[in-house]
Amino acid sequence: MASAAAHRLRRASATGQMSLGIDLDVAPPAAASGDVLEAVAAHVRRVFTPDRDPWEHSPYRWIKDLAPARRSKAGALIVEYWLRAAGLDPSKVRGQSADMTVTGHNVTVKLSTLWETGQYHFQAVTGSAPTLALVGVRPDGLDLWLLPTATAAGHLDHGKAGWVTIDAARPAAWVEDHRATAALARAYLGGPA
Repeated sequence: MASAAAHRLRRASATGQMSLGIDLDVAPPAAASGDVLEAVAAHVRRVFTPDRDPWEHSPYRWIKDLAPARRSKAGALIVEYWLRAAGLDPSKVRGQSADMTVTGHNVTVKLSTLWETGQYHFQAVTGSAPTLALVGVRPDGLDLWLLPTATAAGHLDHGKAGWVTIDAARPAAWVEDHRATAALARAYLGGPA
């Protein structure tokens, strides 16, 4: 024996009047009533539990899911391979506070995934090599800046020692002027023009 609510739902589906006090935007399918009920339930689930994780279908989720040390290593490899694609030849640096050297310039890489605030928070930027590569990872893309460590140190967060915060949607001019391009990398780090 069907419940009164199920009967009303089947009748509303048959007449095209799918109104239960919630805007479902569900067109009644021409399928059996069980399929209608499943479709409605799936839609109601999305109303009550919307996709709150922007990383769920991101091609960069794998970076976010790495342990911090492996995330740092991934950032260094991204920069290394990007520099190679730009025509430069980075090499590993051992025993120094740099991740790589490029034509005699020591480079430290810092990576931040996007925080819920819409910002990147790069940690421990002071005391790094003279050149800093900041890699920002968003659910829908990557940002890369190459700049002097001294420039970043001039814009530290007051509440977090050694941290630099960058608004992903609207980076400040001091950092946006250093958005990495192949030409900037070659000009800044040396190499073929």
